[in-house]
Amino acid sequence: MLRISIAGGFINPSTQLFALPELAIYGDGTVLVRDDSGSTPAIPALQPMLMNRISEAGLQLILAAAGDAGLLGPNGHFQGGIMPEASTTTFLLNAEGHTHTISVTALGKPGGDPATQALRDKLQAFETAMQDVPTFVGAANITVPQAPFQPAGIEVFVSSDGQPTGKTLAWPLSTSLATFGQPIASAGSGGGIRQPDLRCGIVTGSDLTTLQPLLAKAAPDSVWNSDGSYYTLTLRPELPDELACPGV
Repeated sequence: MLRISIAGGFINPSTQLFALPELAIYGDGTVLVRDDSGSTPAIPALQPMLMNRISEAGLQLILAAAGDAGLLGPNGHFQGGIMPEASTTTFLLNAEGHTHTISVTALGKPGGDPATQALRDKLQAFETAMQDVPTFVGAANITVPQAPFQPAGIEVFVSSDGQPTGKTLAWPLSTSLATFGQPIASAGSGGGIRQPDLRCGIVTGSDLTTLQPLLAKAAPDSVWNSDGSYYTLTLRPELPDELACPGV
C-alpha cells in the first residue's frame, strides 16, 4: 500500500541495489521498518527489520494522512534546497487501483521552489509521522505487536572473489554459486552499474533451513567456497511483495 524509500546522497551507488525501504505497509496491515537500533541480528550479515500489524481502521488513518500530504495526486518530483549529494525520498502509494509516486530531493532542507514549499512541508511531516506507525495509529489499532521480521526467503547476491581474504565457509547447496540465481547489471533506482558477474537468487524452504546455520556464523566479509572458487555474498530479506531480486 505504501513504501517510503531513500536513495542517493552520500550512499555508495553499489549499495542501492541492496537497500531496504525505510517503511513498507501492506494491504493486510503488515508494517515493516528497518531495525536501526543496533541490536544483534540472528544473521549478522542480514539487515534486520521489524514487523507489526495494524487494523483496517489503522490503514484508513494512514491513507487519509497520505491524501492530506498530497500523495493521492499526480506523480511528480520536487527539489528542496540545493545541497551537495542530497538524497531523494520516494513515496509510493497504491490506492483505489492507482499507483502514485512522488519523490523529493533534499526533503526537509530549506530552499527550493517556493511554489512547492507547502507540499514539501506536508510530505516531510508525513514522513516523520510514519517513522512511528504504532503511535500514529494508536494502540487500539495494533493487532500484532512489533517483533523481528522473519522473512520467508533471503535474497543472496553473489559476486566472484579471486582469493579468500576473510573467514571461509563452504557453500552447502547443490546449485553452485557460479550459476546461482540470475545475472544483474543494473544497481536499480539508486543508480550505478554493478560488476557484470553479479548474480542474485532467493533462498527459501528446505534450502533456507540448510543455509541458515552457516549464515548465522558468517560475517559480512566472509568468503564462500563453491566448487573450488571463492565468492562474496550480500544478503537482503525478501519482502512480501518481492517475487524476484531487485534488478532481475
